[in-house]
Amino acid sequence: MLSVLDEYGEEIALAATVSAYFQVAAERVIDVVPMIIENELVRTFSDILFEQLEGNLDVIGPNGAKKCADYITEDPATRRERQELQRRIRILMEAKEKLRNMTIDI
Repeated sequence: MLSVLDEYGEEIALAATVSAYFQVAAERVIDVVPMIIENELVRTFSDILFEQLEGNLDVIGPNGAKKCADYITEDPATRRERQELQRRIRILMEAKEKLRNMTIDI
């Protein structure tokens, strides 16, 4: 067996080097391909998002700040309903606490 190793030692060493190279190269491809895909998805998403913000919502440009303020302003009817619901919740929580503190004397 030793004579075979001596006879083909250089070829075996070359095959080992080539094999190691391809293992490293395969690992690099496995690492890089998902990064390329993710990068392309993020870039596409950001382009589409920018187009939507600029075109449909009109929040990019000279009137952008006013449009953003308009979008986050709460409708008066919604505000009244929210306040009424918060008032009801507060009443119910107070009633719950009073019921919890009640003792029954038998």
